[in-house]
Amino acid sequence: MVARLSTFGQINYKIEGFVYEEKTKHSLPGVNVFIADLSMGVVADENGFFKMDVPAGNHTITFSSVGYKNKVVALIADRPQ
Repeated sequence: MVARLSTFGQINYKIEGFVYEEKTKHSLPGVNVFIADLSMGVVADENGFFKMDVPAGNHTITFSSVGYKNKVVALIADRPQ
């Protein structure tokens, strides 16, 4: 499982990206995208796309789906674009 992330904004950041299968590059719909320290999460849509707004800070994003190992990604949201 692989995810590409983009961040936008200054105080709050828009996190968005696509989740796809690493070997085949096919999108993975229905993947859970969760930030535990904020108790917030979303589910990737039918194209594997997700987006969420997060406050500035250091966060850990966990991507999970049945049949795949969880993917954990560190996010540092503190730099204006």
